[in-house]
Amino acid sequence: MLLFFLLNNWHFFVLVMILMMVGGLISFLFPRFPSLLVILLFAVIGLIYAFVYNVQDISILLITTICIFTLIPIALVKYTLYLQQLAERLESEQ
Repeated sequence: MLLFFLLNNWHFFVLVMILMMVGGLISFLFPRFPSLLVILLFAVIGLIYAFVYNVQDISILLITTICIFTLIPIALVKYTLYLQQLAERLESEQ
């Protein structure tokens, strides 16, 4: 059933890609904004998506997928900002 849903509903993939880009952008533009709030907001968007498209039976899987895929760019941006801060600190020590 899940495979049938994913193949026939391509807009889920578009939603995940848009949320990934928005999550990374929010994390880059507002580095002190809590990442957990962003992920919770996207989980609520996934829940709304499940109710709009009438797929409440797999809503937990959809929310988990959205949360995992939005965590990836957020973690990459946070790690990049940490490395930038570390490089600046090492450069100032020399």
